Amino acid sequence: MTKAGVVFVVLIVAITVKFRVSAEFTGPPGTDRDLEAIFKGRCAEYRTGRVNPHVQAAELKTKNCTLLWELFYNAFVYRDACNVTMEDYKEFVEEAAVEIPANRAVYWDGWDVYPVARSYANEARRASTLEFMMMGYMINGLVFCGQTEDPGINYEVCPGTDECDFAKGSVDAFWAAASIYFGSNGNGNVKFMVNSNRPGGAFQLENSYFAEFELKNMNSSKVSRVDIYIVTLIGEEPGDNCDSQSIKTLKSKLTERGINYRCVDQPDEVLHILCADNPTTDACAFSSSAVRLHPSNKIQLAALPFIYAAMFKSFQV
Repeated sequence: MTKAGVVFVVLIVAITVKFRVSAEFTGPPGTDRDLEAIFKGRCAEYRTGRVNPHVQAAELKTKNCTLLWELFYNAFVYRDACNVTMEDYKEFVEEAAVEIPANRAVYWDGWDVYPVARSYANEARRASTLEFMMMGYMINGLVFCGQTEDPGINYEVCPGTDECDFAKGSVDAFWAAASIYFGSNGNGNVKFMVNSNRPGGAFQLENSYFAEFELKNMNSSKVSRVDIYIVTLIGEEPGDNCDSQSIKTLKSKLTERGINYRCVDQPDEVLHILCADNPTTDACAFSSSAVRLHPSNKIQLAALPFIYAAMFKSFQV
């Protein structure tokens, strides 16, 4: 074969390999083009203390955004997108960890209850989900994955749901490592939310980040109680409740770890949030049935019996 022929064959092989690497995944578009800028921008914003005002300002000042980027980037660059594990993010997670404010951690399981947990947390003003701790805030919603070929990052396509093994891959391995941190460091009275109508049961052990990484790492010396909130979305009939088998399993897991718990079906504080978007539904009738009066009106109403008595007496004269 001539030299030109060899070059042509090598070129064809290279193109074929590149196409196969890009085509083997069917997930979202590839890595965000401005990944570094977004990461560092979020990091700088978090350091101001305005994202989660309950995190200690002194601790945030010790965080170096350039170092954090390098640790994060090196965890997945030049690696096959599915060949990334929790261990690869260990240094990054340790460096990005901040103390979780006491009595404010909110855990959840199942995407159907995630918006409720986020609404309840109220952008970390009422409570804190993992997405509002420093590492979670920097990464949440971003798409990123590596490849063994130059430039080490795949900008064309990344793995989709279930295209890598559970808790493996550039994105999922990070969230698994972050969940271990969140489970290990929750303290005080924490909350766990789940949808009563979750297919397969409210609490599940299989392929659950909460069960596998957060619950298993909760520390009874730190967590005084877990409030289990069984949420039923507006317009749906209640499914599992505090006496259902799946929740009994959760209770037994907590007991094994020496952690106290309290279970509440459709807690008022969550229902009120759901009703803000559904005020006219039957489940939210309490919102409109009670007439809320200004204190001055209440005083006037309280005086009515005396006014009526005086009027009646004048009629008798």
